Amino acid sequence: RPIADRALGGTTETVFGSDGLIANFTSISGTHDRWDYLLDGHYRDTDGPRDNADSRTRGADAHLGFRDDGNGYWSADFHAYQINAGDPGRMVYPVYVANRDTTPTPFNHNWIERYTLALTADLHPNEQTQWVTKLWGGYQDQASRSAAGFVAPQPPPATTVLQDLQFRYLGLDSRLLYRWDRGNALTVGIT
Repeated sequence: RPIADRALGGTTETVFGSDGLIANFTSISGTHDRWDYLLDGHYRDTDGPRDNADSRTRGADAHLGFRDDGNGYWSADFHAYQINAGDPGRMVYPVYVANRDTTPTPFNHNWIERYTLALTADLHPNEQTQWVTKLWGGYQDQASRSAAGFVAPQPPPATTVLQDLQFRYLGLDSRLLYRWDRGNALTVGIT
């Protein structure tokens, strides 16, 4: 949520760790009159504990909200996410015990991109009733490369499997909440 008590505020956090880990999260947000906003970005890079275990993650979020004259709050949110990562492969427990640095799939790789836009109406017609409706849609591209029949330490595989899956999605969620006497509540909704 955006900072509610000032027009501009922010935070940044950076983490360093083993295996070349560096991660950062930075955000700015604020509230002015009936409007609020939030922008943030994050990334995480690591070489990973094994060969081909590296990954690069990037993401960003944007939010804009408006509180109307009545008891309603309207908002738009955008989320973006990308990952580029090696896939060192799975191993059975005895192999892990013998050599935890084993990399059964040194050529496998994954790429993911996801973008989502969400519009929300949060209405409070009276003290007991809340009606929240959210409409969202987006796109995801999920690609991967995997070696066909490869087991290390053989030479590089002669063939690989490339897969690229693309998704478009749309959703609607609407819920009515009614509260009464001593914390009782009834919720009715549809997705």
